[in-house]
Amino acid sequence: MKLSLNAVTVYSLLLLIIIWGCSEKSESKLLGKWQFMSYKVGDINQEKAYNENMQGSSFEFLKDGSLIFDYKRPSMEQQCNGYYKFIDDQRISLDVKGFSMTFNGNWAISITGNELALTGAGHNKGETYKYKRVK
Repeated sequence: MKLSLNAVTVYSLLLLIIIWGCSEKSESKLLGKWQFMSYKVGDINQEKAYNENMQGSSFEFLKDGSLIFDYKRPSMEQQCNGYYKFIDDQRISLDVKGFSMTFNGNWAISITGNELALTGAGHNKGETYKYKRVK
């Protein structure tokens, strides 16, 4: 009986270690390149124009906390550098500056499969950007 109880305890510990090791935090899931899919703010005209203008834009999140934002519009292309920092597992702070734009603030982050959603807080409240993983 004692051998059985020890075997169950060891098995349970191994199972917990495997589950803990396989659960991936948002921080590691975020790494890589994400291409713009859609923007939602509640104003259909603004959404339509923004969605048409942002096609081809992407974020690339690097392991060292830096990021690259490739801003592509029909009339221009621009690459901006910046930084990201996790506030907790569900919120991220972005600091992106370029010569024609600034994309700063705190965002709720959700990663489901190969889809990234950034939902604004503060001055970006109500805005949701969706991206798909490309690498």
